[in-house]
Amino acid sequence: MVQPASTLKAAQREAAREVTFLMGRHEGRPTRRGLGAPVRVGFLDDGAGGHPMATLLSSRSGSGGGRGGKTRLALLLSLLWVAGGEGHSATRPASFWARLIGLPDPQGTGARAINSTWAELETRGFVSIRRSRVSGEVPTVTLMNEARPGQPYQTPTGEEGDRYLRVPERLWTMGKLDQELTGAGLAMLVIAIRTYDMANRKQSLTFPAVTFKERYGLGESTRKKGLQNLVDLDILDRSDSLTDDDGGFGRRMRPRNTYEFVSLGLDN
Repeated sequence: MVQPASTLKAAQREAAREVTFLMGRHEGRPTRRGLGAPVRVGFLDDGAGGHPMATLLSSRSGSGGGRGGKTRLALLLSLLWVAGGEGHSATRPASFWARLIGLPDPQGTGARAINSTWAELETRGFVSIRRSRVSGEVPTVTLMNEARPGQPYQTPTGEEGDRYLRVPERLWTMGKLDQELTGAGLAMLVIAIRTYDMANRKQSLTFPAVTFKERYGLGESTRKKGLQNLVDLDILDRSDSLTDDDGGFGRRMRPRNTYEFVSLGLDN
């Protein structure tokens, strides 16, 4: 039975409320995790020619990742939000993660997709998993360094060489991480947040094709389809503007597509 999108969104928002409850948000206690998932800039571009996010989106054979790539990225970002605090670990059933990333049938096929995705993330060095010898017990998943897969995780400092961005928790609490958001769209959302920070939080964002693949390791199809997906979902608004490569008013100005965030509350 196909579940309506509204049902999946409601399940996702409920799972997100469970996360914020455990953070103590219901008591009004401030928390850094309440700002969203911390993602190292090196996850997008490690500065040495590696692109962990692009690799994660692709199959191990190097071909396109399809829905599996989107699930891997969504699950890792969700773990960074849930387990980014002390311990960097989470012990949650697969059905919870399926709800949190908007998978249909969270008790059945969704849970099985989560279990296989955890195994793949472990193989790729993004997480480590401690499994119980008792059948049916929930495993504990621990973060590894998302910018340096296979290395132990530590909370990013924000200092040079360890810069990070935050994917807003509204991605989960507003039910935006659903089936309509594609893998390309999710990747471009992370890149758009990075671009927003690089532009000193100015709203006019550009994504020049000439530097895109070198910077992020993703192809032109991902750039175009991802941006269109975010526009269709009213996460970004697109307009034509006369700007330079950085969305400003410097040299080499010409007509370009520029984008502005219209949801997710990045200014909050």
